[in-house]
Amino acid sequence: MFRSVARFLAGLGLLLVAGQVLAVQVALRIAPNPLRVGEAVTIEATVVNDSQAPLPAVGLRILVPAGVATFAPEVMTYPGVCPANTRNCQSGEPAIFDLGTLAAGQGKTVAIPTSVGNVASIVTQADVVIASAVVASAAASALVNNASVLALSLEDDKDPVMPGEQMVYALTYANRTSATSTPTTNTQLSMPLPSGVHFVSATGGGTLVGNTVQWSLGTLALNQSGRQQVVVVVDGRTGPATILQTIANISGSTAQGAVTASGTSLTLVQPSAPLQVAVAMGPDTVRRGEWTTSEITVTNRGDSTLTGVSLVVRVPQDDDGFTPQWLSRGGYCPFNTVNCQDGELAIWSLGSLGPGAGADRFHALRYYQLDYGQQHQRSAACDRSDCSRGRRSQRHQLSCGRHRHRWHTHAGAHERS
Repeated sequence: MFRSVARFLAGLGLLLVAGQVLAVQVALRIAPNPLRVGEAVTIEATVVNDSQAPLPAVGLRILVPAGVATFAPEVMTYPGVCPANTRNCQSGEPAIFDLGTLAAGQGKTVAIPTSVGNVASIVTQADVVIASAVVASAAASALVNNASVLALSLEDDKDPVMPGEQMVYALTYANRTSATSTPTTNTQLSMPLPSGVHFVSATGGGTLVGNTVQWSLGTLALNQSGRQQVVVVVDGRTGPATILQTIANISGSTAQGAVTASGTSLTLVQPSAPLQVAVAMGPDTVRRGEWTTSEITVTNRGDSTLTGVSLVVRVPQDDDGFTPQWLSRGGYCPFNTVNCQDGELAIWSLGSLGPGAGADRFHALRYYQLDYGQQHQRSAACDRSDCSRGRRSQRHQLSCGRHRHRWHTHAGAHERS
């Protein structure tokens, strides 16, 4: 009887521990969607304890999709392993993460960077495992199409976000077609507001229709790109274990027919987020092979000193690679000490940050292998003891002759026990 009840609760994302029913949520996304063969892709999962008691020994299992490239476990943003092959993670095997104990309302996010092969689509699933039982699951998929016309990225400017705090969504879009194709006409962009936020404003003439922000973009010329923003405020009554999830869409018409693309955002609501990360990149328009610099600022906006803080930054995929000397103030790449390669992690040890104190770190890079409209992503994490997390995203244009190439950077902070 007890096992039947436990299995029933597990199917609802609930767990029975010491007579208490505990709840857990998991959300999953693949970005971008659709993809082209050889394009970089990120798989991201967020797990949150939606109960009033700690969840012990939380495990996360993410299926490495069939058709993606082999990658080293070291490139994952949270320590994980692929037990079938300890040196490389391969298609079809699970990537396993030990998330430890999640306090009441606490969440953690992991990300896997790889690239996609010559397949029609990729499909993955995330399972939260506690005491050998799967207590929550989520699935995600993305199409692979070399003839894809539209591209769309949706990112928040901070994660986690606190109840009552303002947040900005950035929607970056592009017409990726070549000179032999036709422009995209009657282009429409939309983003439903997730439950738990209130609309403040939108750029570019975006209007709120019902619960969805909409834009009429008209005609997108070949390789044309753009960016719109939506400002929202998180409802002060939104619970601390809420995952704000929304999917933006862009659609239009070409001589070949209708075309679409989508972007997904996951944002964790937490009652406090002492670490904040900001990213500034420049110049805003660069040419192929030209240098660009990122300034990443970590700030302690809490009331007490944080110790053992470190900054972890993902080198953007499709970057040309660089030596660690291009990282300021003692940054290094542990996976390859000679060169920092695309997709791996660069690390800085920041030590202690007092209340209101901040630390700046710099990173220089340049791109050579570019596909117009392709997304380039950088992620950063700031570590200490209690696993709160924050992100900030910025997007810039890369110009090459008359064409513009769209890419973005992404920074995040979390405190890890």
